[in-house]
Amino acid sequence: MRIGLLVATIALLLSSFPLSPFLSFVWMLGAGILSVYLYNRRTGQSLSVRNGVRIGWMTGVFSFVISVVLITIGMVLIAGHTETFAKILREQSSLPRDMTDRALEILRSPGDFLVSLAMGFVTFTVIAAIGGALGARVFSKN
Repeated sequence: MRIGLLVATIALLLSSFPLSPFLSFVWMLGAGILSVYLYNRRTGQSLSVRNGVRIGWMTGVFSFVISVVLITIGMVLIAGHTETFAKILREQSSLPRDMTDRALEILRSPGDFLVSLAMGFVTFTVIAAIGGALGARVFSKN
């Protein structure tokens, strides 16, 4: 669990750099691979692909939970200052303006926000689980 939490934190830190919004997928895939690698090094045990998926999935869950906590803290801090937040987001975001406007719409609509959370959970966990499976396959001793 410590390895998953550590790797999830690292992946989220790397994802926060405004290089490309799609690079986050690469970081999550790498997080799954790295968690399996670190587990193999720490325990000396080779993992099956199924167990690699489990460790990658755990890493994805930790990443999702950390990001939701950070988003919630940010939302609480800016509650009541929506226009200021919208202005700052438009100025500092590396996303195109139409994507930024869509993100603001999602934040204003509870239904869209819940759907986005569910999609984020699936995306984080599935990509990290795929990375875990790849890591288990690559780092297996068989």
